[in-house]
Amino acid sequence: MPGDPCDPLTVTFDGSIANMKAYRVPTGVDLTWENKMTYSGIELKRDGVVIAASLPGGTTSYSDTSAPSSGSVVYTVVPTTGNATPATIEINLDGPPSGNALVYEPFDYAAGGLNLKSSDSEVGLDGSWNAHSTALVTAGGLTYGDLPVGGAKLSDFTAGQNRFGGTRSIRASALADNGLLDDGATLWFSMLAGVDTEGNRSNSRLAVALSDGPFGSGYTDFFIHGGTGVGIYLNAGIPKAATFPADSGGATLAANSSPQYEVGTHGLIVGKITWGATPGAPDTIELFTPGTDLVQPASPISTLTTTVDQTGYDTLTFRRGDRVLLDEIRFAASYNDVIGAELVGPPDETAPTPNPMSWSSPPAAVSDTEIVMTANLATDDSGVQYYFTNTTIIDGTHDSGWQASPTYNDTGLDPSTSYTYTVKARDMSSNNNETGDSASESATTDTPDMTAPTPDPMTWASPPAAISTSQITMTANLASDSSGVEYYFTCTSGGGNDSGWQDSQTYTDSGLSPSTSYSYVVKARDKSSNLNETANSTPSASATTLTPTGVSTLEIGETIMLESDNSPAGTGQSSGQFNLSVEASYLGYQGSANQVDGVAGPTIVNDTTFNNPVVAYRFWNAVSNAPNTLESDTGTGAAANDSIISDLTTSDAAMNSRSSANIWTTTAPNGNAFDTTPNYSAMINDISGASGSIDITGMASGSVYIIYGAYRDLPVGMTATMGSEVIADFHNGDSANNNEHYMARIDFVNGTGESSLTWTMGEFNGRFSGIVVTSAPVTTDYPSWIAGFTGLGGETGFDDDPDDDGHKNGLENYFGTNPGVFSQGIIVGQLSGSTFTFSHPLSDTPADDITASYKWSTNLATFHNGGDMVNGTTVNFIQGSPSGGTVGVTANISGTVPERIFVILEVLQQP
Repeated sequence: MPGDPCDPLTVTFDGSIANMKAYRVPTGVDLTWENKMTYSGIELKRDGVVIAASLPGGTTSYSDTSAPSSGSVVYTVVPTTGNATPATIEINLDGPPSGNALVYEPFDYAAGGLNLKSSDSEVGLDGSWNAHSTALVTAGGLTYGDLPVGGAKLSDFTAGQNRFGGTRSIRASALADNGLLDDGATLWFSMLAGVDTEGNRSNSRLAVALSDGPFGSGYTDFFIHGGTGVGIYLNAGIPKAATFPADSGGATLAANSSPQYEVGTHGLIVGKITWGATPGAPDTIELFTPGTDLVQPASPISTLTTTVDQTGYDTLTFRRGDRVLLDEIRFAASYNDVIGAELVGPPDETAPTPNPMSWSSPPAAVSDTEIVMTANLATDDSGVQYYFTNTTIIDGTHDSGWQASPTYNDTGLDPSTSYTYTVKARDMSSNNNETGDSASESATTDTPDMTAPTPDPMTWASPPAAISTSQITMTANLASDSSGVEYYFTCTSGGGNDSGWQDSQTYTDSGLSPSTSYSYVVKARDKSSNLNETANSTPSASATTLTPTGVSTLEIGETIMLESDNSPAGTGQSSGQFNLSVEASYLGYQGSANQVDGVAGPTIVNDTTFNNPVVAYRFWNAVSNAPNTLESDTGTGAAANDSIISDLTTSDAAMNSRSSANIWTTTAPNGNAFDTTPNYSAMINDISGASGSIDITGMASGSVYIIYGAYRDLPVGMTATMGSEVIADFHNGDSANNNEHYMARIDFVNGTGESSLTWTMGEFNGRFSGIVVTSAPVTTDYPSWIAGFTGLGGETGFDDDPDDDGHKNGLENYFGTNPGVFSQGIIVGQLSGSTFTFSHPLSDTPADDITASYKWSTNLATFHNGGDMVNGTTVNFIQGSPSGGTVGVTANISGTVPERIFVILEVLQQP
């Protein structure tokens, strides 16, 4: 029967080779492909003949160094697992001669747009061209003396236009993997360029760059998107060495005042780039214009010194202005290679200079297993490579090999051992002319560090202390070790997070649960090869995260549907200090019959709703599709001429543009507060996504009234947040009917001192909407402050300490900390000479009936005021600027500096 578990199940899986590519390279052909699975082996064929019989099953590339120099060649990759389908690709090796160029673009494509063009003719380039529609391939390549060329070119650009030309990726195996982008390396390039027939030489521009991004696409954007570039800028027929900036601005050009190419002419431009020997060191670009004999000129025509980070350059890009010519772009390691010739002129038989080589920075130990050294920069027109020899280890395993960089790091050495080195250089001509070896220089690796940092075991500078309901911070004492130090903080109980090894001696554990105890230890280790560790601090130090006292997420189950058809009633209690009141007295309705399901609708505003001062509000102008902002710090809503209430009437100029805003009466709000004759018109607009914020700084408690009105069957919606917590998220999910208006009240206690209430409109196609925030007068004396806390067990006196943290309630007020939750208090800082620092929490609004002062002592028996001189010693205290609820204090000791000194913060209540 169908679906029987015994029925056979057939699964088809394609395990074939995918995305096979073939590239011409100076040494033959490079092949790449993707494996859809791991095979037991791979076989590779060229024209049906096996050239690699047993490649590993995970192989994804192969270099055919014995490939023929011409003709069409078919390669086949054959997986030796199951029925996986072989992959084949054909490559034509009869393209233009690239010589020994590692990157070669002859533009040997069919006539037409350059965009998406690629073929077998290029070398070292990947993918296809991304080009502007005006970048055209035309038949008949440019020629110049005996330079090997292909059969097409770029020309026939539109006159009078400045345009992005095109961009194409350079394969890492072409330049980067050959060390030609390394610091200290030399890279050569060449191209044929000029001014096209019927062009305007004075308006012609051509920029060609090696870069890490494309040229800008704007009308005059001679900059690189997302990076920088170097190359040539052919301006009015004059080739100049150039560097191109990132994302804005124009090229930086070297001098060259003689016009080189008139209309209808072109020439060969050869560039030599010498990268700085170290990161940030100056790079040099030189341009040469050889004659048709292709012999390198004795001097460059243009030289530019610049500084770029070339290590990520992987892009060939160009842009043009007016009618220009471009063809035959090559990049390689030597002059001969970029002109496509084995040798031009007399053979290079001269070694680089200096000869013999010399040291810029002789060998020096950087650890117990590593020695670093740098040769003086060598120069040679054919390019240069360096070879560092470890003459102590004669098997060559610690020699550098030939490399482009003048710096060598010898690693994996034995500790406390002397090693001797020499360095030589060679050019990259066919003769590979070598310099003599430098003088021998020796260095001894460091003695292994076998000692852990001090102190051991580690100790606390500031034990763990809660700074919020979800964070605990701690600081270890500064550890010292000649090899450098890093720290590891481990949470041993409570389920917190370990720090991992870090350089900072301070760690803050985040994402913790409120009112939960967490314990920690700390250890340190040095940065030597042995990574010597201290013991953990002991015993574990604990801290309890703070208990939420203010903003918390409103948990009211399903989203409240504020619509008169449902008329929800009752009060939902939040998980924190918010109450959501959805009561009949706060729901209103305005329709032709002024009723809800046949029952007359209640008023929205009555004489008890706004009996506290109105301190902030926002209302929105649905007509202009923009928020309309009003704020004030006065008003009680008790009289017709009250500044706040009158601002909300239709008689106010700010409200006249809202024909549907007749919520507030034009007489007195304590009368018939709902206007039964509003002017409803067709002005309905969508202000979805509008947002703003209301300043609630200093509000200890209050109420948020959210009011909105709909029109017929259009939806409404609004979200309000205080700090990072959503306090209301409600909407009319069933769509409104008959011009309804709604109001909800949210009562809050702002125990964490949030600074703003923000709002965001969701769907809104309404007549009128807004938020009004009211707040009871904020008292600042100590009795009012302590009355806002619960769970103190009656210990509310100024000198009581209900949480037994050693900080009396009066001091907790000055700190701005919760008297019922453990707090750390003063944090010891650093002692430097006759100055020491410390920090402590500081309230933004301490009670106005307390005073605070710092006092000092040498014996913990008698404390003195700051500025007092006692036995030749004076201590002055300077309090810094508070930041994030914490303040730093500097104590300056003058006169005799005692062996020990103690500081207290004294807080007194004024009568």
